[in-house]
Amino acid sequence: MKSGRIYKAAAASVIIFCTAAAYPAEDAGLDAEPQTIFSLETGYLLTGIQNNGWGLGFSLEREVFDYLSVKGTFSHMTFTTSVDDVYCTSVGLSLYVNYYPFGRGLDLLYIGAGSGIDFLNYFGTGNVPAVPKDTVMSAMPVIGWKQNFPALTFSRFAVGSMIDVYSGWQFVVSNTGNLQDDTDYTSRGWLFGVKIKVFIEKRSGR
Repeated sequence: MKSGRIYKAAAASVIIFCTAAAYPAEDAGLDAEPQTIFSLETGYLLTGIQNNGWGLGFSLEREVFDYLSVKGTFSHMTFTTSVDDVYCTSVGLSLYVNYYPFGRGLDLLYIGAGSGIDFLNYFGTGNVPAVPKDTVMSAMPVIGWKQNFPALTFSRFAVGSMIDVYSGWQFVVSNTGNLQDDTDYTSRGWLFGVKIKVFIEKRSGR
């Protein structure tokens, strides 16, 4: 029974792959490369979990001119701090401009830079700072590679996917510093990551 389930799962994977390969984005009436990508940013969830809390982030990237895109990110986290019985809730906003030298939409090599701001609010029964909040501004250059895969098509929509491998350096520009080590939660120095992105587009002529 167990081997049968494995066989069915493998067969389903092959069918899905073949269907996707048989209907690339161009044949589906879609743009060959995505022009807009909405993503769930799981890095904030991991940061929250590492600090006994939780987090959530979203980003939206859109091509505004040939070779250029704008990306905005919103995040929220609630977690414990390094001070006993002091907790933090945060809201973060960031904006990036990315340059795609190959001109393939939001695909292949990109080089960008941006800045962000994090609003931190502290509460709890411990030694909460006299001013129970901080504002941290940061900047980060980034370089990465997005690889767009053929779309999986349905009657009226197509579901595309891509992998995003990136690296950058995030550094603090301004910090009010009311809580010691507050930048541990907002500025992480050298960053490297791999993201899997999924996007949906409506097929033309349907």
